[in-house]
Amino acid sequence: MEEKEHEVYILICFFLIVVVMLNGFFYSELFKEERDIGNVSTTNRKVFYELIDYDTQGYRIPGILGQGEEFVNMKVRTQQELGML
Repeated sequence: MEEKEHEVYILICFFLIVVVMLNGFFYSELFKEERDIGNVSTTNRKVFYELIDYDTQGYRIPGILGQGEEFVNMKVRTQQELGML
């Protein structure tokens, strides 16, 4: 490890660990979607909070859930994916 011929390899490894891996980890954590209790997106929680109250009738719940961010951003390619046969 202290030999002159290994110096370049040690510096490359140090560079990869410090610069690439640590920055990559912090970058991925920075843009991770925030979730709260029940693994529900905080964006969805705000939408559901505005639309659901004690007077909401049960048959309206599927339509409200369909306004969630994950459902709106979901890409459907065929009618079979929708369950329509």
